[in-house]
Amino acid sequence: MTTTTKRTDVHRPSALIPSDYEFMGFSPKYTVVRDNSGRPVRDQHDEIVFMYNDDEPLLTDEQVDYLYANQFNGNAINKGGCDCCGSYPSAVAYYKHIPTGEVITVGRTCSDKISANAFEKAQRDAIAVIEKRKREATKAEGNSFIDSHSGLRSVLESGKHEILDDMLEKAHKYGSLSEKQVAFAFKLFAQCIEREEEKARRLAKLDGSTLDCTQRITVTGTVKTTKWQDNDFGGSMKMLVELDNGFKVWGTIPTSNVEATDYYNNAEISLRRYEGTLTQEQVEKLETTMSDNASQVIEINDKVQFTARFQMSNDDATFAFFKRPTKLIKLS
Repeated sequence: MTTTTKRTDVHRPSALIPSDYEFMGFSPKYTVVRDNSGRPVRDQHDEIVFMYNDDEPLLTDEQVDYLYANQFNGNAINKGGCDCCGSYPSAVAYYKHIPTGEVITVGRTCSDKISANAFEKAQRDAIAVIEKRKREATKAEGNSFIDSHSGLRSVLESGKHEILDDMLEKAHKYGSLSEKQVAFAFKLFAQCIEREEEKARRLAKLDGSTLDCTQRITVTGTVKTTKWQDNDFGGSMKMLVELDNGFKVWGTIPTSNVEATDYYNNAEISLRRYEGTLTQEQVEKLETTMSDNASQVIEINDKVQFTARFQMSNDDATFAFFKRPTKLIKLS
């Protein structure tokens, strides 16, 4: 025959008086551990206990000591359950019973009976603080990782490139970077310094020279780069030209030059691919195509001349963009 001891304590559901309780704290991860005798006890080293407070939702050491020293000798201590209803919650709220000074441990349902919404708000506070702690801990790991690599902090905090800024954020977010990322950071930083030095050299070379951006002008310079660039209309071939006066300019290669380059290249390829199988007439026709278009073929290191309207870059006094170029010819 099984006998059940009838509860007579003031914390039993039928005797519960909500106004007699004061919210004390919250544990979002309620872990029950047992002592050497097998008796369920709270983990005395668990620091995840929070006040219901907007400013600093963390219990003081004195409050934590009080909580543990004055726990009600009920379900939480003896069975690891809710002191009120006996359920086994995964997260709990702590309430001080004002008349006796005892602290009870309850789950969400019983907490809501004592103080509506207190459990939910405390849970949000706890999660926010836990996440903040994690971020701060990970950021500290990241700073330790950065400082363990000589010169890396000055590189990441240099502000030289948005990628370096992003890598600094990633180090703080994840606690470290891969060795490949570290190597890339140093490489990118060196490239930034090199570009700055190159810009300084170009500024020195300009020696007070200006670029007329008020009207279309004719300029000469050397082609440094050609590149196909996609856009919403399909794309166009671009070129970077270093002008004789030291400015670097970027813009579209005229369609006539692009087409002439295609004609020239296609004719040259045909001559090589079908060498020995073409008739004399076919060879002469292909050679004529190449000859007719050679002066308009634009390649890297070509000396060129063209007419266009220019617009200075907002962040580089030695760089400009050009629009609607015409009369692009190869000088040498």
